[in-house]
Amino acid sequence: MDVTILATALPATEWDLWVAQIGTGLILAVGGWILLKSLGFVE
Repeated sequence: MDVTILATALPATEWDLWVAQIGTGLILAVGGWILLKSLGFVE
């Protein structure tokens, strides 16, 4: 499915919320991985 079609099909507020949730999840995942790596839990 084309992303632009999906974006226009959703209300702007829902789309923004969805993007924000994914962005936050990615930031938390990367931040957590860096923290674990710095503490020596991850090889």
